[in-house]
Amino acid sequence: MHEDIPGPLAGTVQLKRGNHAVNSSYLRRFADDCGFLTGVELPSDRRFSVSVDRATMIRNFYVVRLPDGSESDQAEDDFCEIEAGAGAGIKVLVDQRRWPIPNSARSDIATWVALQFLRVPRVRQLAHEIAGAYVEGGVPFTSDTGERTRLWMPTEEADPEKIKRLHLEFIKKNTPVVTKMLYDRGWT
Repeated sequence: MHEDIPGPLAGTVQLKRGNHAVNSSYLRRFADDCGFLTGVELPSDRRFSVSVDRATMIRNFYVVRLPDGSESDQAEDDFCEIEAGAGAGIKVLVDQRRWPIPNSARSDIATWVALQFLRVPRVRQLAHEIAGAYVEGGVPFTSDTGERTRLWMPTEEADPEKIKRLHLEFIKKNTPVVTKMLYDRGWT
């Protein structure tokens, strides 16, 4: 949660450092009455209780360093907004058993599903591979005029933070496209 910092840093905003790889409204449906899930440590198979709010939390998972050197957790804010809409949509669908599904709930759930699809480790790996291709051999493309060329990224720009930013940009650009694809299927 963002909080104002008291004292000499008053007015500055603290970043969300604990980012969720899976949102809590989804996990809450699998929790016991006290809000706990059973975690399993692999490969030992040791089992332990973990609160919904602490489950799948990864430090700085979506915090990125911007080109000016500052850090941003905007992705976590954007994801929380999408997840809140989907949580409300799922309540309408599951708890209230409304049918047909209202368009707003269908759209919110489709956006959330698109986000889940785009933020998985395989997509993160794809962003990493795309960034690597920019550095190693360039990415071939054809311009509007038919000219064939390659896009290159200098090696010094291919740091982990840049790759994280590319992944988040990929998610942001493609969420509406995947959402439309899901929404257009009609869910009838």
